[in-house]
Amino acid sequence: MEAVVTEDLFRDGLDAMDLAALNVQRGRDHGVNYARTREALGLPVPETFQEAVDVGLFSAENAALLASCYE
Repeated sequence: MEAVVTEDLFRDGLDAMDLAALNVQRGRDHGVNYARTREALGLPVPETFQEAVDVGLFSAENAALLASCYE
């Protein structure tokens, strides 16, 4: 069976982690803050879902789904 990097990077029996999940966890382990990182790179830091759509982080559909989950 062929391993797909984004799906089966590290396989240990039935458990597997994908590359994106591993990188997010590494960031959390090292205290990487998403907003501070964007700010340090000179990128806008959205404060609302609409601002996230405006800067291209989310599609309007995904922003609406997230907004329906959060106040």
